Amino acid sequence: MGERRLLAGVLLLAALPALCEPRCQQLGRVMTCRDAQAGTVTEIERGPWERRAVTTDMASGRQVETVTRRLGPGWTVIESAGPGQGRWRQERRRNAGRHELRQEDASGRVRECWSGPYGGGRCRQSGPRED
Repeated sequence: MGERRLLAGVLLLAALPALCEPRCQQLGRVMTCRDAQAGTVTEIERGPWERRAVTTDMASGRQVETVTRRLGPGWTVIESAGPGQGRWRQERRRNAGRHELRQEDASGRVRECWSGPYGGGRCRQSGPRED
């Protein structure tokens, strides 16, 4: 009797990751992941220089689209848009030990940070755009 309980416990522990993690299915270049716990479905399409992900909230039907592009060695741009968050953009560059980060949110606030090859760094932030 104790062996059966032990076996049942081991089987349950083995099945837990499959119950908790999002389930994904690949069809060609598109991967669809369903996360029952979060109540979302994400479709990810990968290309050679770009990755496009659309996450849908199953309860409300709201969608957030995120596009990640590689523009060159060490240069990545991420853009996202969705209801309630507006649009935002983030740009990262790495070149010869120098790191740069530029973020812009829906209101036009811009935050720029940079650091040199020996550490340290600075950031500056500007207010919203005037239209």
